Amino acid sequence: MDQKFFEEQFSALKNHIDARMDSLEKRMDSLEKRMDSVERIIQKMGIEIEAIRTDVRLIAEGHVMLNEKFTRFESEYIRHAAEMRHDVLNLYKITYGELERRVKALEAVK
Repeated sequence: MDQKFFEEQFSALKNHIDARMDSLEKRMDSLEKRMDSVERIIQKMGIEIEAIRTDVRLIAEGHVMLNEKFTRFESEYIRHAAEMRHDVLNLYKITYGELERRVKALEAVK
């Protein structure tokens, strides 16, 4: 009877251990699936982060080019404004000179 009792106990223990092992295997499989899912998410995030970095670089390059273009436009505008001012001053001088000549001619006639 002792032998039979030990065999029953051993069999029950073995079944219990087998059940626990099956449960552990299922949990491990579940964890592996979750890890695979996490790895895929990390990989996707890495790709998306790299795409964002590329976009940020493009925006930064565009900003630099836009700043350079604005600087060129600004200097061209300043040069053009200076030329226009010079032309307007010359026009005033010519007009004033012509007026001065006419006034002197009229004063000389009187």
